[in-house]
Amino acid sequence: MKTKIDLFLLLLVSFIVFFTWKGILNQGIDGEGFYYFSYAESKISLKSLLTYYDNFPRISTTILGNIFQGNMQSFMDFQLVIIILLACTIYLFVKSVTNNRWISLMASIYFGVNFSGGFQIYARGHFQWFTQRVFELFPFILSTYFLLKFIRTNKKIDYLFSFLLFAFSLIMTHYTTLLLPFYPAILISSALLKKQPLKRKLLYIVLSLPFVILNYLIVQNSSLGPNVVRPNQSFFTVFLQTPDLIYKVSYQLVVNTLPLSFLIPFKFIDVSNIKTIIYWLMIPTYFFYMFIFWFLHKKKVYYFNFIIACFLALIGTFFLNVYVNRVKNIYDEIFQGRYFYIPSFYVGIILSSFIGNLIPDKLLGKKYLKSVLIIAIIFIWSFSNVKLIDSKIHDSQYMHTGGRVILDFLNKNKNNFPDNSIIFLPNPLMPGGKDFLQKYYNNPSKSIDYQFIDIQWKDDIPKNFNPKNIFVFSYTDEYKKGGNAQINKILIKDDSEEYRNVSL
Repeated sequence: MKTKIDLFLLLLVSFIVFFTWKGILNQGIDGEGFYYFSYAESKISLKSLLTYYDNFPRISTTILGNIFQGNMQSFMDFQLVIIILLACTIYLFVKSVTNNRWISLMASIYFGVNFSGGFQIYARGHFQWFTQRVFELFPFILSTYFLLKFIRTNKKIDYLFSFLLFAFSLIMTHYTTLLLPFYPAILISSALLKKQPLKRKLLYIVLSLPFVILNYLIVQNSSLGPNVVRPNQSFFTVFLQTPDLIYKVSYQLVVNTLPLSFLIPFKFIDVSNIKTIIYWLMIPTYFFYMFIFWFLHKKKVYYFNFIIACFLALIGTFFLNVYVNRVKNIYDEIFQGRYFYIPSFYVGIILSSFIGNLIPDKLLGKKYLKSVLIIAIIFIWSFSNVKLIDSKIHDSQYMHTGGRVILDFLNKNKNNFPDNSIIFLPNPLMPGGKDFLQKYYNNPSKSIDYQFIDIQWKDDIPKNFNPKNIFVFSYTDEYKKGGNAQINKILIKDDSEEYRNVSL
């Protein structure tokens, strides 16, 4: 019976997450999303494993490219499947910690249906961010599972598994460094909060060091470069010379605790005044978390150390965002939410645990009212996010449609172009798309060069080139309407003759 309930809730999570992000099925890879198709097949060596910050994206893009070739729909289907699997994994993980289905359900939905944290990664066509930042959560969750098991059982094998899984995740993508704060946080919080001998408390603190040391050694040699992972100043120097450090951290905490999807729908809130609103919410937000911790401690929640660790890791991640100088005003730059992707994981667990314990099992003497109330909360959260996600997907859909129209056109006509041709295309794919086109949308028996039409387009034409082998395509005028375009009217126009005359 219990297994059937879990299966039902996993199906519910899958349905809600699918419904939330189904719009990406009509999208395509865009812009820098084609980044890894340029060199993904470069050889992976021991040196590269320790220095490349993006081994997994390189490997996964190679594998997926060999499987899907240039089929854009398959890439989009794959993304949605992974998003759903991750949400289901979080449900199972949180349930293993809390042994509470309602908390697990809320945590998985909070993370899986989150505009602020997920939109930029899931629904902007930036496939490189998806491969860089999503997959690392699977080994991290498993690593955390074994670390928590070690804290319960003190079996060395569990600690070893946890460390190796963290090492694997870090080697595959150095963005795992943003997950590092959780490991010392859970070990130190367990040492301080759990009743155990002093020797064991000290052991927990010492055991946090291998995670930190390994992370430092690998990330310090990262190919991300000094401007990202190691600014010209030390970790502590950056903080000492950042007078608004506390403000930047507090700002992120408010944004993640009260997400954009909850503020925007209120018409009386002027978006230009969002910063001011956030400023006045900073101190109340800290008091809110203090109340959560007091309440959960009073309730004698046995996983209290885990909740504290999530909060410490949350704050640690915000400090790291400041350190690498990647903190953006999400209200000014709405698509910079990838820096809040991991924080939304922690916040979802904390808030879900609070709500799950706050609502009594019997409300007004009736047991079923708790279920009704939690379902209502999930509905409100999902609706507010889905509405915003759908709106933003719609605003940029014309670009994705334009890109897919190009790909479809080339796929149908790639055998009709003469050998030694230059094909100029409109530019929704951006420069990275040229390598993708060369690899998957080309006739291997012909020499065809893909370029994008711009002001300097003639510079891409060799001297004495045959004008008949110049092909130039653009969109119908519908494309110029941007977010208001009728998607079905975005078609390809042949402007070749006009440009051939100009080239002469």
